[in-house]
Amino acid sequence: MAMFRQIAGLAGILAAVSSSNAATSFPCDHLAGVEGRGRLSIVFFPEAFDDSTRLDYDSTVARGVARFFEVSPYREYRDYFALYKAWIPSKKTYVGNTPSDSTVFQSYFPSEVPAMAGMEPWVRTQTDSTFRCRDRPSDFLKEAISVIFVNRFGSMGGSGITNGSRLTVLMGKTGIDNVLPHELGHALGGLVDEYGQRGWSPGAGHFDSLGRPRFGPVPNVVASLDLQKIPWKAWIEPTTPIPTPDQPEFDTVIGAFEGGDLRNTGRWRPARRCMMRGESFGFPPFCKVCRERLVYDILRQGAQLSRLYGETRFTRLRLDTVSPVPDTDIESGRVVVRFPRVDTSPLHPRWRYNGIELPNRSDTLDVSTLSGSGVLEAVLVGESPFIRNPDLIPRDTLRWTVRMSSATRNGIGRHDGIRRMGPSLFMAPPCAALPRWARSANGKRVPLQVVATTANGTLLSGASMVGEALFLEAGGSETKATGGIR
Repeated sequence: MAMFRQIAGLAGILAAVSSSNAATSFPCDHLAGVEGRGRLSIVFFPEAFDDSTRLDYDSTVARGVARFFEVSPYREYRDYFALYKAWIPSKKTYVGNTPSDSTVFQSYFPSEVPAMAGMEPWVRTQTDSTFRCRDRPSDFLKEAISVIFVNRFGSMGGSGITNGSRLTVLMGKTGIDNVLPHELGHALGGLVDEYGQRGWSPGAGHFDSLGRPRFGPVPNVVASLDLQKIPWKAWIEPTTPIPTPDQPEFDTVIGAFEGGDLRNTGRWRPARRCMMRGESFGFPPFCKVCRERLVYDILRQGAQLSRLYGETRFTRLRLDTVSPVPDTDIESGRVVVRFPRVDTSPLHPRWRYNGIELPNRSDTLDVSTLSGSGVLEAVLVGESPFIRNPDLIPRDTLRWTVRMSSATRNGIGRHDGIRRMGPSLFMAPPCAALPRWARSANGKRVPLQVVATTANGTLLSGASMVGEALFLEAGGSETKATGGIR
């Protein structure tokens, strides 16, 4: 199940959406995962299904969704995805060998594409990009991965970049259990096939005659046994022979096994058995190297689009919630940075203020706990038990400029250095103007009382919760004094 590239740039020769016989917009029902918030969107499309076969299409999609979330690492990172089902009926329920406007994508089996290894020929489609999901942004499909289920028996499958603007997976409806996870390995992680040459693929592959990558880095196949040039060298143990014998005793070993990227010799893959090895080898789970690469690209928002447009783009870590917007000024309130949930090790930001790391390890930071004005940073590290290669640990930093108000800074007396000792406990240093009361989150005024006076300052108590604002009393008026509290 190959991943193809078109001669012009990195566009593929597989399916793209055509609107010649379909409405300009169509329903895209949300099936699973969390909508929006930077999720990876996958949209399922029907080809050669009409109204009489819609239930067959619905059951095909349901089976595809269930199977997708059975496979690691899609299973562990389920909340990073949003899955949708589009519905556009065709006029006929079969695909011929010439272009036809009777199906949604005008797909056909051209005679110049021979059968390969007993499987059916690839479906080719005409290219257009005019239609859209109803009630969704105009660029929704451009940023999603399209999966086209063809109403045709056989385990055909393919993936590529279509019309220069869309990642697409194309497959027969009977190939869901294994072909779907394999093809999404191409689309989601940029993985290449790990099987050898097929009759239909002479000269194909991702390396030129000198063993140089033709389309950019190849994460799971190499054309050299130079250990320093093997992308997955972090997984290779010192005792592992290179090249690695293709023998059962090495089934669980990461090494360099010969055969891959449509070549039987002169190419090496990381594992003896892997989902990317293909149908002839039973579609085992993803090997550790392919799984690592998938996690790396699942964690990064924009990773797929970066490959799609053939250029290097800065990609941010996918987040569930970021508030307020980074690179803005803030004076008060809370800053929230939350990752999507994962079934491995939970991810949390690390906070820094003016270059000093804070002890807070939660997803929320109360600005009132900071001392004075400065730069607040949320340091994000996409750590995972599935990632061993240090180059594949994605990192990012979000920043806000904290500007305390003049009332906060100047108030009545000096409040720099007031420390929050815990819920309802504060320590004011010697010579500091003491706050008289606190306002709780529900607006209740809570008086503060002196608990003890020590050489280190005055201990105050009485506030009802963490996150309250401190105030001073001055002639009956209120003066907010949150600036120096940490």
